[in-house]
Order: sequence, then C-alpha cells, then structure tokens
Amino acid sequence: MTVIAVSVSAVAIAMLYNTAVKQQTMRLSETVQSQARLLEAVARFDARFSREDVPGGAFAATLQQIKEAHKLFKGFGNTGEFTLAKREKDRMVYLFSRRISDIEAPSGNSWPLSVPLQGSLAEPMQQALMGRSGTIIGLDYRGVMVLAAFEPVAELDLGMVAKIDLAEIREPFLKAGLSIILITLILVILGTILVRRIGNPLIRELEENEQRLRTILDTAADGIITSDAQGVINSFNQAAEN
Repeated sequence: MTVIAVSVSAVAIAMLYNTAVKQQTMRLSETVQSQARLLEAVARFDARFSREDVPGGAFAATLQQIKEAHKLFKGFGNTGEFTLAKREKDRMVYLFSRRISDIEAPSGNSWPLSVPLQGSLAEPMQQALMGRSGTIIGLDYRGVMVLAAFEPVAELDLGMVAKIDLAEIREPFLKAGLSIILITLILVILGTILVRRIGNPLIRELEENEQRLRTILDTAADGIITSDAQGVINSFNQAAEN
C-alpha cells in the first residue's frame, strides 16, 4: 500500500512538473521573440535618425536605450534574466544582462563577458548567434543548467536569450514531492495502527473460538469426520482416529 501510494504521488508530481516546464517554455519563447522584435524596431529607428546623435552611432544608441529600459527590470523569478550578445570571431561577447552585475564571471573573466563560441558554455546564446530561434535546456554562460528561449536580432546581428535556472523550476515540485511522501507515510502508519487495533481483537476472538471448537472435537467420545460434497475427508477427531 505504501509503495502504491508513493508511486501515484510521484507520477502526479512528475506530470505537474512537465506541465510547468511546458508553460514556462512557452512564456520564455513568447517573451524573447517580442523583445527581439522590439529591439529590431528600435534599431531601425536609430539607424535612420540617431547615426550621429550618440558616440558610437546607431548601434550604441540602440544599446543605450535597451540598457536604460531595463534598469528597473529585476528579471523574473529568482534567476530569470535576459542576455544580449554579439559574435566576435570565434567568441561571444555579452553586451547586456539585467543580473550581470550580481553574478560572478566564470573562469575569472570580467565583464563584458567573453565566451568561446564553440565551447560547452552558453548553449542558448550559441544557437541565437547562429540565427536560430527556439528553446533549449542547456548550460548558460555560468555553467548552470537552464531552461532558455533564444532568438536572433537580425537588424543588429545579435543574439538574445531569456532564461531561468532549471533548479528554480524544480524546487517547488521537489518540496511538494517530499511533503506528499511524508504525509503519505504518516497516513499509512496511522492507517496500519487503526487496522491493527480494530482487526487484532477480531483475529484473537476467531482464534479462541477455533481453539475451543478443536478442544471440543478432540475430547468428544464419538468419532466425528467432516468431508466435502465429493466425499473427500477434510478432518477428523481423536475418537475417529482411534
């Protein structure tokens, strides 16, 4: 009973977790696509009207506006963030991340962070800089497993990623799973105690009645034999044996 109860709980938690991952994936994908299209629109405007207004030209003007727009944005969840990067030869150079100042750069690097394009880190950004759009579960620039949506920014030849740590998605389901298992075990233990308290007196009474009946049969002076409908003998007392 315990195994069945725990198994059912585990299957239910797993199904809910898969549903949550799918919903989070859709949310990240829709968000990064809308942000990328917005960034492209800003880039087109700056390319037309802000070529000489800002040092560095239209590209710098667009990047500055994006940074200003995200100053008050604290990400989503505890670990969710947007990242923006460009490709320089065989490396990815991160231009923007809302949480970038709060995260220690991996491998002793300093910001702006530069990551090898063909390395094992920053898998979502690699896909974005290759001009691909989609979602992935992989390592980010910190080497942490994340659920991410990636999208190229065509106007600026950049890659944009919206991501959240997979551990953050799993955490509530792990806690819920442990709680459910604990509650299940407690209920099983209480149920077992209740069944034993109700059933043991009945079992003892049946055993005592059986023992009394056996004593009566064994001490009877007459031979007593029991058989089934086919005449097969089931039992007999001492007198019948004698």
